[in-house]
Amino acid sequence: MGNFLTASRWFHGKVETFWFGTPHVLTPSHLAQFTMAAGTVASLAKDLKKFKYPFLEGQPGIYYSELYDEAMRSGYVNRKIIKCLIMGAAGVGKTTFKHLLLNKELPEKRVSTGMMGNPVRSVSLTLGGVDKKHSWFAVDSDDELINMIADIVKDQGFLVDETVATSTEHSAATSAEGRASSSIHKKFIDAINKANGVSDRKFLSTTWIHIIDSGGQPEFHDLLPLFAKNTSVVIFVLKACEALDHKPMVEYHEEDGCIGEKRESYLTHKEILEQSLKSFHGPDGQVSTFVMIGTHKDCSPLCLDSDELKHCLEPIEEKVLNFGSDNPIAFISCLSQTNEEKIVLEEIRTLIESTPPIEEKKTPLAWFGLELALKAASQKAKHKGVLSIQDCKEEAMNFALFKNNSRQFDAAMQHLVDNNIFLYYPQVLPDLVFCDPQVLLSLVTEIVKHHYKLKTTTTPRHGAMAPFESSAVITPELVRSIMKDDLIKSDLFLDLLSHLNIISSIDDSRGKYLMPALLPNQELSTLNIKPISGKEVLPPLCIVFDGACPPHGLFCSLVASLLKSGDWVLRMFKKKPVCCFRNCVAFTYHKVTVVTLVDFFSHYRIYVQISPEVSCISHNVRCEIYKCIEAYANVMPQDAIECPAQHTDMTPALLRNHVAMWNSDLYQC
Repeated sequence: MGNFLTASRWFHGKVETFWFGTPHVLTPSHLAQFTMAAGTVASLAKDLKKFKYPFLEGQPGIYYSELYDEAMRSGYVNRKIIKCLIMGAAGVGKTTFKHLLLNKELPEKRVSTGMMGNPVRSVSLTLGGVDKKHSWFAVDSDDELINMIADIVKDQGFLVDETVATSTEHSAATSAEGRASSSIHKKFIDAINKANGVSDRKFLSTTWIHIIDSGGQPEFHDLLPLFAKNTSVVIFVLKACEALDHKPMVEYHEEDGCIGEKRESYLTHKEILEQSLKSFHGPDGQVSTFVMIGTHKDCSPLCLDSDELKHCLEPIEEKVLNFGSDNPIAFISCLSQTNEEKIVLEEIRTLIESTPPIEEKKTPLAWFGLELALKAASQKAKHKGVLSIQDCKEEAMNFALFKNNSRQFDAAMQHLVDNNIFLYYPQVLPDLVFCDPQVLLSLVTEIVKHHYKLKTTTTPRHGAMAPFESSAVITPELVRSIMKDDLIKSDLFLDLLSHLNIISSIDDSRGKYLMPALLPNQELSTLNIKPISGKEVLPPLCIVFDGACPPHGLFCSLVASLLKSGDWVLRMFKKKPVCCFRNCVAFTYHKVTVVTLVDFFSHYRIYVQISPEVSCISHNVRCEIYKCIEAYANVMPQDAIECPAQHTDMTPALLRNHVAMWNSDLYQC
């Protein structure tokens, strides 16, 4: 909108004084160097994490790479991983589209998907280079896959290319009792054990395609990036009959109908898409490939503008799969299933299968065998999908490589955890391995579902339910009421959620926890930051994210992370939070400073109210917030300010003060 040299120099000096504590010393170039150095340190810290192996701790002189090379001598599986996440607002038709993609019957009722659904396998086989079956079809159990691999390894004259697609419904557990004692598992393990001594032989080339359905409720969008890591493809679903600037209705459906109140989303379809563009990456940090789908093609009028969508996708233009020469979206009618729909679905499958995988790794044959064996064993365990470390060790003893080599077992387990095949959190649950990640996701989903159920009636709630409904406060008693068995003690489960920055304790006794993703949203036009008597409201520091909006869930994770530090507490009045919303939270910092953190979708703002004599504390506020942000995701925050100019074409007053960035010795907006 313009350049503001005079105002910028005055404002920059004031920002320097309050936010960095070094007026006339820290220049913009120094700030740029500081930001670059901080980014380098953060990048190095992430790289160093790759060399910290909880399974290999206490084993000096033994490195993961040495154990990997040793295991590779007995042959390997060439593994390509393509994770496909189906995203979009609630009710746009994500689950119905998934059923069409996997050639399954369409659901008869609308039932909301949890955060991420349960896996059903679909397989496309290519034997001896000849395509036997191109379409994806279901496999009812692990036994068929294990039996096939055993035949391949046993008959070393064959090499097989195999594609396994995993969607979001669990395959039924096999009826056979026992673990490695079943004939199929014995055949499988014997084949792998006999392969020992074969020099670096590729037995199997696999492409794993995980089709992951997801919940469209805003609470799930905020939690999803914590678990949907290393995503190759995002299939983003929109309604063809709703414009990009439309705010969809949010509701939660079960078999018996809608639960909770129906409300308008605080984000438009376009804003949900823009946040999704920033939320999903592979291990190399590259943005996921996007496939755009428009459902409800048979409805009228069709409001989705392809040109507007193309403009929205410009930041990742090279990562968007087009249909035809220059069309970024495929429109389908999920109910008509005409020949035209079948052609479009086949084109989508082809695009997915031809997408370069984010990960392509050689997995030692015995490590791959251990993975399948543990998955099968966990489905027959007392707590389905979960094994203790001791159970995993006992299962590994069936493989020759692990019998007299505990370090090989540790390295194999580390490989499975690093690749997000299993979930393991040694800091809080050192004895449990989630061989089926859906177990943990389902527990988190139950908390969100209960939050919706509590809003089905206006009857006053008592006990643990009352604070949960009013301000997203959860308690151990509430968790115990949600959990159906004794898989995890409630206090350990709460510790795990805290470790993931999903919740944070808000009292000294650890009896109450805040889950920021469940907080209601605040209309920012009504927000008014007023100074407290004797204090001054500093010029707010703005945090921008590479010229775009921050990713899903970052603000909620930031709030939980700050509260965990102990120096930050919710600002209270008569034992109630003064300002505690999904997009705006007021804190008391070090017992004397009031800090209000606001999410304006495109950027964050930090308002600090302090006494003049302790103005240097704002520098610490900035540093702690940046530290929490950089620990969350692949984002590099940057400093900005509210633009000093008042533009008459922007209302209301608070929103009129938009962001300006420092450029060429002046701020520009």
